[in-house]
Amino acid sequence: MFLSCTRVALFGGKSTLCPLERTQSGLKRAKSEGKVLWRRPSLTDSQKQDVRASLNSGMSISAVARAFGTSRQTIMRARDKPSRD
Repeated sequence: MFLSCTRVALFGGKSTLCPLERTQSGLKRAKSEGKVLWRRPSLTDSQKQDVRASLNSGMSISAVARAFGTSRQTIMRARDKPSRD
């Protein structure tokens, strides 16, 4: 038997949803309104190409990170993962 998280409150007759259902319905509503749901990337695809070019020209990872205003880890991730071009 499938149990739903929807419950009827004892007083007032309002239905209450469990946190998972509230979260999912809120995300669905925000997405339908065209809102950005997740964190934006630190670097755009063109910036990732520039990062790879800088590294290939001999710049250190730390120098590239300072130039782009991001962390060394972000630069290493951009170096190791292929772009979506």
